Amino acid sequence: MFNSKRFTAMLAAILSACTLAAAPAAHALDDTDVPAMSYEDILRAKGIDPDNMPEEEPEDYIDPEYAEICTRFGDVNYDKVIGIADAVQLQRYLLGDLESLGNWRNADINGDGDINAADFSLLKQQIAGLRRTGGTLAVSVVDMMTGEPVPGASVSIFAVCGEYGYDLGSWTSEENQVVFFSGLPTEEDYRYIIDCSNLPEGYGNEYGNWDQQMNFSFEGKTDLAVNVRLIRQDAEPNVHVRLYDWAMDSAEADTHYLIHGLIDLRSADGTQVYGMTPHADFALPDGDYHLNIKMHECPLQLLDPESDFAAHIKEIHPDVEFTDKRNGIDFSVKDGQPDKDLTFDLSPLPGKSNSITVNCMNSNTGEPLEGVKFELIEAPETYAKKIAEWTSDATGTHNFEGLLHSDYRAAYAVRVVSVPEGFAGGYEGVTAFGYVYDYNYTMNYAFFEDTLPKTVSARCYNFEDGSQINDIDTYEIWRIYSENPVDMNLVYNNVKLGEKVSLPDGTYEACLIGRSAAQQGLSFISLAENSSGAKTAADFFDPDYYFGMTINIKFNVVNGQPDKDLVFFLKNYEPSYGTEPLTAEELAKYEAIWGSKVTFPAE
Repeated sequence: MFNSKRFTAMLAAILSACTLAAAPAAHALDDTDVPAMSYEDILRAKGIDPDNMPEEEPEDYIDPEYAEICTRFGDVNYDKVIGIADAVQLQRYLLGDLESLGNWRNADINGDGDINAADFSLLKQQIAGLRRTGGTLAVSVVDMMTGEPVPGASVSIFAVCGEYGYDLGSWTSEENQVVFFSGLPTEEDYRYIIDCSNLPEGYGNEYGNWDQQMNFSFEGKTDLAVNVRLIRQDAEPNVHVRLYDWAMDSAEADTHYLIHGLIDLRSADGTQVYGMTPHADFALPDGDYHLNIKMHECPLQLLDPESDFAAHIKEIHPDVEFTDKRNGIDFSVKDGQPDKDLTFDLSPLPGKSNSITVNCMNSNTGEPLEGVKFELIEAPETYAKKIAEWTSDATGTHNFEGLLHSDYRAAYAVRVVSVPEGFAGGYEGVTAFGYVYDYNYTMNYAFFEDTLPKTVSARCYNFEDGSQINDIDTYEIWRIYSENPVDMNLVYNNVKLGEKVSLPDGTYEACLIGRSAAQQGLSFISLAENSSGAKTAADFFDPDYYFGMTINIKFNVVNGQPDKDLVFFLKNYEPSYGTEPLTAEELAKYEAIWGSKVTFPAE
């Protein structure tokens, strides 16, 4: 049924997107545009005796399920043409010569749900040009930057109604050509797609293919004119649109693809310039334009400058000024450049906020711990504003509510300021939220009675030269309660290499953070199984000593003492993380430093 291989993918995208109204026709059709010929005159002009109509069998063009939607008013036999054959078929049906129609909805010209003589009369007038039924569409294919016609492109038009998609016709664009379609349903649940392919020389997919498609609906209008504007491969994009999420306090990274909405770009008079698109870069000639965005269903909306959230942001950024962009942005392109920043401001949905739950416990007894002092820091990696303080009570639990920042890297930091006398432990916990949408993040803090000697420490070596690099990074220690990987609590973080800490008896995992190491071009060594046969860097290490890589160590504390040395190893970064076979030169180098197996140097 579809004559474009790209239609299936397009249909899936369009059904998940939104409706875009095409521009009104520059010259709307009216009753003076139709010829004053009667239906009988047209039949005679075609060599047909209106009193002796030829018999034609209905053609099997339509899938039965499509018979329940109107594709084009008057296309009774569903052959994509409205003409005499449709009148013949409808007349035979009304006379009882046919038991069914190809598409009864197309034959219901007046839309009253009944096929009768009134519809036949209206169809005759429609064929004769004495009346119009449904919407009329005029399609042109032009160059984006010049507006000149572009001949030689293959053009197809499709319609979408609910879950059904069907093609209306195809043609090859010609010089100064305008292709008209009439009898199109204009109801809001009908959408239309124009797709261009097999583009002439100089045009192509440099911009993806959103410049070659238009997605639109009539939205109550009856006459539409759509220019499909193709972009030459040498046309440079000169307009960039951004979305700025103020809860995240960051833009949709200078990306060329917007994930939260579709752009609707028109000329100032409402003429459609681009089809609805998620792309953020555009090539536009000089002129006046209106930019709008249709947001996807997500926990974001266009910001209201008078909202409480906007006031909250102004407290954090006193110099920021918001304008209301909920109805779009008017702008001009002059000398090839936009005259203003094209950024839409986003905010959380009304009434939405996030929360953080903090639980404090005595690690030795499992009971709540009272007297731990915390502070809550918003955006710890940027403006780092302290917004709350709290001291744990007898329940050991506290909820920080009404949180409006959502940085997916570090939205909030919960810092332990002090612990009750006689206890040790604590760390800075960082939360990350993708959106502000009533999400909750729970942090569990396990403190232990500080009666044990400080016996646990770690160090780090550079595998490349054997040097100790304790200043490279910090590490963290997690207590493991069972084989369940989620049944563990962070006990310490940001522990300095060489620093001694105390731990009660139990099972733990020590993890080197590795941020500074990565900045210096160093990484861990993976202890993945070696199947190459040749020796790799991983073969220098005991795989039972480490936990998958040389920056993770699983260990036990028994009678206050760790059962193994905590020794991390780093090497020069390479994509294989040390699992590739070593060259003879590399093997000789490492064996000269470590022997056949690494033995830990004395501390």
